[in-house]
Amino acid sequence: LFGVSNVGKTTVGELLAERLDIKFVDLDEEVKKRLKMSLEEFVNTENLRWRDQKRGSIIKKIIKMEEDVVFSISPISYTESFKTSIISDDNLLIELYDTPENIFSRLVFSDE
Repeated sequence: LFGVSNVGKTTVGELLAERLDIKFVDLDEEVKKRLKMSLEEFVNTENLRWRDQKRGSIIKKIIKMEEDVVFSISPISYTESFKTSIISDDNLLIELYDTPENIFSRLVFSDE
């Protein structure tokens, strides 16, 4: 699942994964877990290309897993690090959309 922040990727992804009885994976959570840092630390580390390469590497590792997953992926500018591994007949790519008013109504601010 692709889409901007707060469009509902996690909510839809969790519901879909539950319905399909498969694992749900959120890229932001994987970044925090695998790189052992908060998203705020990650965003303030290096430049956008470096961060997208790190995220692309995580995406590729998860896609190579043998089990099926519903995967929530937040926007990435530099897709060359994972694009060829995600475009496949085995993967169904879905982009979620919503109105700006609905997206902004779901914004939750935190220290992170």
